[in-house]
Amino acid sequence: DEVAVVGVSLKDATEDSDSPGEAAGICYNALLSMQHRGQEGAGIAVCEGSSIRCVKNVGLLSEVFGAGALHSLPKSRLAI
Repeated sequence: DEVAVVGVSLKDATEDSDSPGEAAGICYNALLSMQHRGQEGAGIAVCEGSSIRCVKNVGLLSEVFGAGALHSLPKSRLAI
């Protein structure tokens, strides 16, 4: 019943060249720091053009995003 939710919206790559398309990684790090609030499942969704791509499953964040699952998400400026 405890939930942690985070959203990331990065500036356009032309405005900020520090981390273009790294919203999923920032989201992962934020969720990792809030994981103590609930450990039943985890997921990250990113905007890819006009669609949404998502990786989610039951388990700890490191279990859900082990074996390169985070890298399977496309680079995006928006993630939740």
